Amino acid sequence: MNWIGYLMANNAGGMDVRLVNLRFGSHYHQGTVWTHNETDFIELGDIDGAHMCYVDPTSISGYIVPSMMLMAAGVDPFENYEIIGSHPGVIEALYDPDGVCEAGAAYFDARDPLEGVHPDVKEVVLELDTSPPIPNDSFSFAADLPDALREALVSALLEIGSTEEGLAWLAVMGGGSEGLVETGHDLFSGLVELIDGAGFEGPFEVFEYYFH
Repeated sequence: MNWIGYLMANNAGGMDVRLVNLRFGSHYHQGTVWTHNETDFIELGDIDGAHMCYVDPTSISGYIVPSMMLMAAGVDPFENYEIIGSHPGVIEALYDPDGVCEAGAAYFDARDPLEGVHPDVKEVVLELDTSPPIPNDSFSFAADLPDALREALVSALLEIGSTEEGLAWLAVMGGGSEGLVETGHDLFSGLVELIDGAGFEGPFEVFEYYFH
């Protein structure tokens, strides 16, 4: 289950998260709002009216979550913006001193792949703010499921995730998997606070805004 699906199910009182996929050594990722070193932006509120660049409207860390970060800072994220199409593309656009982008959204380590091309990319493209953790796809259980059954299922899934065949099965969830780690609702608390700070009434309203 993805992050917004889980939050909607949990908000409805029907699901509790117990396991999350491990990918690239982490059970979550993050989105970052970037700028370049020729601006005088210090915090998110400073970019009000600036030309924003996003990855794609379907990108969690390059559009959805960063735009909520801007809303929470009192900035209209779609007043003046450009769709670039990729995370490295946003960093490239910000690196270009003659480019249209004054700020941009991409995943938190999007500069790393460009260091071979632009050795000074981390001095030119600067982080303004990074999002709360965005958990990877998770396994959740009905809140009224008996504890013994819940624990048996968690143990079985952890064992499945420790085998090569099990990892291939987990990959069906999308994006691959390096295994499963146990977690709880606290992992989502930063996103819950962000949704509230951005002015949404809850995850259902976020879903309607971004996914419909």
